[in-house]
Amino acid sequence: AAPPNTNPLQQQQESVKKLPLVHHSLYKPPPYRPRPEPRVHHLTARTRPQQTRHMLPVDQVFRPPVCNLWRSKFHSFNNLQSEVAQALVNSDDNIVVSAPTGAG
Repeated sequence: AAPPNTNPLQQQQESVKKLPLVHHSLYKPPPYRPRPEPRVHHLTARTRPQQTRHMLPVDQVFRPPVCNLWRSKFHSFNNLQSEVAQALVNSDDNIVVSAPTGAG
């Protein structure tokens, strides 16, 4: 037991001094692991001509009840949505989709 004339803060400081030190190797970051290069798709009229584009039906991407969220408003995704739908649904990858202002 601590002597009666020590305050709780002093007692806590004394108990911390008695704890074993953590070895510095535990603070090391994980080893470097190269990541794959991101996949970049440039969808333009030249790289994806109009005749090769398709509109994917919602129920081919999602199963009920999830597809019911969209099917009540539209039956298929637009061209751009159709291009990225499988990557969004079947992957945990981060995705950035950008388009010029006014592109729709």
